[in-house]
Amino acid sequence: MIRCIVAGGAVAPSWMLAVIAVVCMAGERLVAQLPMPAQKPVPPVAEQQLPPPRPEATPSGIPGSSLPPNGEIPLSGFSTGTGIASDLGPYRGTATVFEDRRKTHLFDKPLPGTLEDGISRDYAGREGFRFYWNGGTTTLFPTQLFWEPPLAIVREPRLGLATSSDTSFQAFNTVDSSLGVIPGLIRFEPPGSDLAMQVDLFGVVHTRWDGNDDLASSYRFGVPVTFRRGNWQAKIAYERTIDTIGDRLQYSGVGRLPQPAFARFPVLPTPRWSRDEVVIGLGHTVEEQVRIYGQVAYAARFDWPDPDSDRSRFDLGFEWYHRLPTGWQGTPFLAGNLHYDGATNYEAGYTIQAGWLWRNPELRLAQGRVFLQYANTRSPFAAFSVQREESVAFGIAADY
Repeated sequence: MIRCIVAGGAVAPSWMLAVIAVVCMAGERLVAQLPMPAQKPVPPVAEQQLPPPRPEATPSGIPGSSLPPNGEIPLSGFSTGTGIASDLGPYRGTATVFEDRRKTHLFDKPLPGTLEDGISRDYAGREGFRFYWNGGTTTLFPTQLFWEPPLAIVREPRLGLATSSDTSFQAFNTVDSSLGVIPGLIRFEPPGSDLAMQVDLFGVVHTRWDGNDDLASSYRFGVPVTFRRGNWQAKIAYERTIDTIGDRLQYSGVGRLPQPAFARFPVLPTPRWSRDEVVIGLGHTVEEQVRIYGQVAYAARFDWPDPDSDRSRFDLGFEWYHRLPTGWQGTPFLAGNLHYDGATNYEAGYTIQAGWLWRNPELRLAQGRVFLQYANTRSPFAAFSVQREESVAFGIAADY
């Protein structure tokens, strides 16, 4: 509204007052028709440019998260400064949220030096040895084995100790040690097929001890080419075995043990036991619990005291245990093996084991067990294979 003010002390004539009143009324109508800022048209709410919503402080890797790794979110107000652990990645406890008065830090990696940090580095290291070519996947130094060494075959590569008193001609307390490992070298997974192939390498030395004296040793190494398709496993391998007599029987003229003729008479040659074999194996797993397998081997080269011995050998066996990661509680296991060897006229021998097993196939050297073993078979050491052994043993082993 426009206000008209009359200044001065004189009284204006009546005609002048009338003119002023007309001018004031016309001015108010003219001003009312001008567009004012408050009267400009306002667009609908849907067409307005609203600021993007503030992202929630959700750890990355969880479904629904909008926060990038190692992101930072400013906070308003104050917080308590507490840490919050979340489930992330292939294991638990890999993300930690730290809050302060200014901002929140989210880390996909665990704190350095923790167990989770070591596991995350292991996973990252494996990815560094995996590459893709022509639609397939190639992995160097894979962690898992397609063909796992049967538990009840004592000549297989592993770390272990077994002590027993056998009823053979030795009749002494003995300890059998095994020092060996079977790592994976390279794995091939062709495109469009669930058949995978892997090349492994193994080496092991088995030794029989009587106190501080070694009675016999068996050295074995080989290159298995293994396959897996579904619940089936197979292998074809080259394996070499060399058996030797222990120093005690070689150089001691007297002792508790019966001395072989070649030890008492140095002029006689020391016999050699060696095999260069081609080994074929086939196994099947039922519901990740029961495994049945068979192996056949033929020695292309055969150095034996009796050259007319047959060069073939066979194994049939089973294993029962949960083949998935067991955790700290472990799982019971039962294993048995039936063995026929042409070098001993195919005389049947069997071994049965029962005990407790801890397993994590995602890691190397991560299967440990304690067991009781009953064996009724020819000695696994070629130097004593002329005798049949019946023994009960207690053992510990790490299988690969």
